[in-house]
Amino acid sequence: MKNLRTRMLLVLCLCLALLTVTAVAFAAGYSADIVTTDKKGSTQSKIWVSYSLWAQRMESPAHPSMIIIVRMDKKLIWNIDTKEKMYMEMAMRPGMGANTIASGEKSPSEVERTYLLTEMVEGHMADKYRITHVMGNDRNTHFIWLLKDNNLFPIKTESKDAVTVFKNLVFEEPAAAMFEVPAGYQKMNMPFMN
Repeated sequence: MKNLRTRMLLVLCLCLALLTVTAVAFAAGYSADIVTTDKKGSTQSKIWVSYSLWAQRMESPAHPSMIIIVRMDKKLIWNIDTKEKMYMEMAMRPGMGANTIASGEKSPSEVERTYLLTEMVEGHMADKYRITHVMGNDRNTHFIWLLKDNNLFPIKTESKDAVTVFKNLVFEEPAAAMFEVPAGYQKMNMPFMN
């Protein structure tokens, strides 16, 4: 049981890190394959976003029995283990969900945004920007490709350490049932997560 809890916690941390690069911008939801490449290789995940519920679901081929559901409307995160038919529930603390569903909108730390060019990314025309953020004494620059027909959706991002691309993008509202814990699953109590 301890190994299962440790594994679920590690997967939760990984998925939450991936969720910080997801985007919103449309009235209807979407689904996409997310591929992030860094010096260690590539990781893949699948994401579904619902704007009617203000929720997202993420699955990873590396952990096929694990599902992460973020419900901004309920201020909850569920880490579901389909193999064990169990789930962890974590309340979102103030500020925790701030970057969970992000967009191409300017953040408070952004000090410069420079248009560079328009190019095709995964079959979509996108405008590439160089963006500079300042937080305290740190100044960071990264690149973002925003869809030409909706400049709030970042289809690709690139920093000095990693590149993330949304592939097989489909703009369609997912079924609401995808964002619920399946019936009959047992809740795993983890007091330190609440």
